Amino acid sequence: MSVAAGAGCGWNALSNDDWLSVSSPIFGSGNGALSFTFAPNPTGSLRVGTISIADKTLTVTQAGADLLVTSLTGPTTGETGGTVMVSVTVENQGGAAVGAFDLAFYFSADAVLDSGDARSTTACGVSGLAAGGADSTNCANRIVAVPGSLSAGDYTFFAKVDDLDSVAESNEANNARDADSSTINFSVSPCPDDVLLDNQTLSGTQTLQATTSATLGPNLIVDGTSIAIKVPSVMIRHDTTIGGTFSVSTTPSCL
Repeated sequence: MSVAAGAGCGWNALSNDDWLSVSSPIFGSGNGALSFTFAPNPTGSLRVGTISIADKTLTVTQAGADLLVTSLTGPTTGETGGTVMVSVTVENQGGAAVGAFDLAFYFSADAVLDSGDARSTTACGVSGLAAGGADSTNCANRIVAVPGSLSAGDYTFFAKVDDLDSVAESNEANNARDADSSTINFSVSPCPDDVLLDNQTLSGTQTLQATTSATLGPNLIVDGTSIAIKVPSVMIRHDTTIGGTFSVSTTPSCL
């Protein structure tokens, strides 16, 4: 910085904060130039220091960490209860390095991220970022689970950095971003093949070829007798054999 003083007028410079240092010169006369250095900000929050130059005060403001999502891409269609592939770039535009933090994903029906929006069970972790650093690899091509509770329709997809508030930041209001690829239209997932649907009746001795289990019900009837009186569905193991005639009179929910 420049110092303006009359010819022969002496001055000295002194830092009033331990993270600010006057590098050269500490003393001067008349017009001159002053250099100073500053240490990295470990607090995460904005901080202010001062340097006294003769009877004047120089105020120095240093930003803390500030995480934000700079890019978020994803698909335009999907199925509830399924998955979507997304890619995220995060940046620390602040003046302080940060340690590990998380990235969470949300689905909003009204394009406004709030506490009522559905949060994916999938998260992405970043080990840390230097001041001014960016990361586009840790959360690239990430498979994100879509909540099965979503109804069919259009949803705005959000990524929110430091969702657990593990990093102190100078700005906590810019952590979320919606997808660059617009909204995602979700359809309801169809029932899998191993679920007996409405009014389907099988006769004789049957072996269900489910991969691990099958859902029968609600209102499962075997030889005229309901065996699902107290439960909405009955789960049976892979390759279980049922004799007689059995049917399902109501379509079970697949979600």
